[in-house]
Amino acid sequence: MYRKWKSILSLALAILMIMVLLAACGGTKEDTTDGQQSGQGQQEQGEQTSEEQQGEYVKNDTTEKTVIFMPFANESTPEGIEKVKKALEDAMKDTVNVTLDWVIIPRENFEEKLNTLLVGGEQLDAGVGDLDDLSSMSMKPGLVMPLNDLLDQYGKHLKELIPKEAWDAVTNSKGEIMGIPAYARYYWQGAVIRQDWLDKLGLKMPETLDELEAIMEAFKKMDSKIVPAGGQSWYMEPVLMSALTGDVSPNFEWDTLDESGERVINSFTHPKYQEFLKLYNKWIDKGWWNKDFLVTDDTQNDQLFCSGKIGILFTDPHNADRYERVLKQTDPNAKVNFLHVPSGPAGGPAFPMNNGVGRIVWINQNTKHPERVVQYFDWLVGDKEHYTLAKLGIEGENWVKDGEMWKLPEAAGGDPTKRGYFDVFAPLDYEALIPLRSDEPPINKEIDDYYKSLSVITPKLYGFHPDLSKVMEMTATDPAPDIWADMYNIAAKARPLSDWQKICDDFYNSRGAKIMYDELTKQYQEWKAKQGK
Repeated sequence: MYRKWKSILSLALAILMIMVLLAACGGTKEDTTDGQQSGQGQQEQGEQTSEEQQGEYVKNDTTEKTVIFMPFANESTPEGIEKVKKALEDAMKDTVNVTLDWVIIPRENFEEKLNTLLVGGEQLDAGVGDLDDLSSMSMKPGLVMPLNDLLDQYGKHLKELIPKEAWDAVTNSKGEIMGIPAYARYYWQGAVIRQDWLDKLGLKMPETLDELEAIMEAFKKMDSKIVPAGGQSWYMEPVLMSALTGDVSPNFEWDTLDESGERVINSFTHPKYQEFLKLYNKWIDKGWWNKDFLVTDDTQNDQLFCSGKIGILFTDPHNADRYERVLKQTDPNAKVNFLHVPSGPAGGPAFPMNNGVGRIVWINQNTKHPERVVQYFDWLVGDKEHYTLAKLGIEGENWVKDGEMWKLPEAAGGDPTKRGYFDVFAPLDYEALIPLRSDEPPINKEIDDYYKSLSVITPKLYGFHPDLSKVMEMTATDPAPDIWADMYNIAAKARPLSDWQKICDDFYNSRGAKIMYDELTKQYQEWKAKQGK
């Protein structure tokens, strides 16, 4: 929820300035309904092509071009992409029968390219994005098509493969499924720790918050130039939340329920969040935490850890093997492990629910053949060979079979990004289909197994899908102020902890925040009543 809501709020003004990408501030409930009816009419038009069932997959007699916006270009080469494109088209010519004319661009400034495509009236059938993108795209009248009927008719394998929690993540307040979700529980929030330093000091992996702080103090005493710990809040807070607040952090749920359980509030303003602010202040005062954490980005944190200046880095724990290899270049005894989630005064160890949804595919209401998009992704996941071709590329060229697993070709030189092709035409990850890599660092499986073993913290607003278009319409000219900067200024000691209440009061006294959270609370209460809660 954190990334989703913060993204929506921060982009609101920019969205208002782009007519074709206008958020629902200019739309009404009637506008949305008209757009859905238009999309349904086009869906019926698209289904007029000759088609029949052929075994597990639909058979289309005519070939249709599908244009999908893919703003996640990687190091795949044009030659590699073209070879896999042809192989996929050949493999499905007797079934789905589409050509893959995808618009493949880097993520940077992707909104500008998408806007150009939409304004220019070029064919655009669908788009790939992350969960944040779906939230903003779905608020644009006439853009994103509900998929319930299409999935019922053409999404047999998708519906069998993807669990409820992933579908829930892409379902709006009306029960409409607005995108095809990925499902791969990748645990990117965590931390790495210098295991060789622990061994040198005769210390064990910390299992409690007190033990973690004792290790930070030991690292500091080991060398005065060392900053025991650092990282960004969206990595750190989910790891420590169960120990410190139990279930409150804007990096878990941007919005949550107040202590009465009746009103929707911003998580920064929940009284429990003060425990995180106290922790930041304490760690900075003790010299245990990088005091410049707000202006230190991922690249700089990598450099600090790989230069031996930080002992614990809150980051993607799957970086452990890479960090260790870098450190061994100057210190052959270096060893890096992943930090366990500690227990503490509030409980734990436990970790936030992982719905497995990273990327999604949305379908344009204005496409003539929306069914072909669903058919392609259903074909893709219906057979592991289909998915492997689209995910890994040409066997023997882009990857090498190694028993039941795969490994990099020699030409890649050990670099997984140098194998000519990967991922482009299979942009959605599915953990049941992703082939295992035989040369994958063993610690990565250990990390995933560990996180999956932890108790799960369920969001307080789980299952509640507010009508964000209505919220944005009501606050279009008077958005809520940015509370993020004010709160983290307290964390970094640029403002005193005593300012927390004033920041909360100022936030809710602003017209935008008051309107927003009154409306969210109203919708929540209506939803709760329907659920019989």
